[in-house]
Amino acid sequence: MKLRCGSRSPSVVVSVTKRNFVKIAPRDIEAFIRRPDAALRVILVYGPDSGLVSERGGALLRALAEDPADPFLVSEVMGAELQNWTGYGRLAEAAAALSLIGGGRVVHVRGATDAHAAALETFLEQTPGDGRFIYEAGDLRPSSTLRRACENSPLAAAVPCYLDVGEVLVSVIATTLGNAGLETDAEALDYLADRLGGDRLQTRRELEKLVLYVGPNETRVSLAAAQAAIGDVAAITLDDLAFAVGGGNQAALMRALARSLRDGGNAVTALRAVARHFIRLHQVASARDRGDRIDQAVKSLRPPVFFKRATAFRTQLAAWPTERLASALRLLLDAEIECKTTGGMPAIMCEHVLMRVAAAARAAK
Repeated sequence: MKLRCGSRSPSVVVSVTKRNFVKIAPRDIEAFIRRPDAALRVILVYGPDSGLVSERGGALLRALAEDPADPFLVSEVMGAELQNWTGYGRLAEAAAALSLIGGGRVVHVRGATDAHAAALETFLEQTPGDGRFIYEAGDLRPSSTLRRACENSPLAAAVPCYLDVGEVLVSVIATTLGNAGLETDAEALDYLADRLGGDRLQTRRELEKLVLYVGPNETRVSLAAAQAAIGDVAAITLDDLAFAVGGGNQAALMRALARSLRDGGNAVTALRAVARHFIRLHQVASARDRGDRIDQAVKSLRPPVFFKRATAFRTQLAAWPTERLASALRLLLDAEIECKTTGGMPAIMCEHVLMRVAAAARAAK
């Protein structure tokens, strides 16, 4: 059986399993967000990318409500008020409430957790009123009761928001700049993809800043412009962190990590930034071991080493043997997996691993 999403054509076709669970294919998520199916009473948006969760939650609100800013059409639930929404009675009351212009209201719940699951599950079984609900949540494991409540009902859908990486991140960057009338040089695109991601909202803010820096009279984004505009927030903080770890500077490491987390970064983003740095070191070290010229190997890196970091990069390259770089990379990659799959405290795990790698750098000197 097929369920067609959206009351207006063209609609997105979303499969429904034999148990009547709505499944949205990753390639259909953006179209589904623009035209959510009229039969769905609850849409859960969740994931580790809080910026993307917020972006998609807002897009859903614009799709479901004629005027998202109208308090007679939309109820916003967040902060201390969240505790009032863990009981079924509050959901039933909100679902039955009519707007002054007729029809059901849209309730936008931000910061939802598994504490809201039982009430939501009861609501999906009884479905009173005509109101519709958008729930925004953080990173939910497959065992999450809130996530299961939405995935297991034909009247609900769960939309994951994973961190932008690889081709997805490149597409976000190119599309955002393209919408501003700008083409992007290949080196600039590589540079941006290497330094952005991890939070969609932060990525868009950095790109908006880049558009302003380039100005209305330019049509292309060069590498120099990308370095100048993005380097003062995202890139410098993460580069500071990566070079501090590679150089064994534990005090600088702690300052950079604290600044990154304070500015909206997360453990996975920090670990990836350091891992990218060590991958580049390992790439040049491997070329060195093959007898290739170091200068040529460094010049072949994409994006190129920022000229202000060139001396530090070569110093670290000389201090780290290839096999120790490989060991450090294994630690970093294992730590990223652990941060994403365990119920521990990612920031503490990240700090512990980065300090271990930095200590190894000090020992290598």
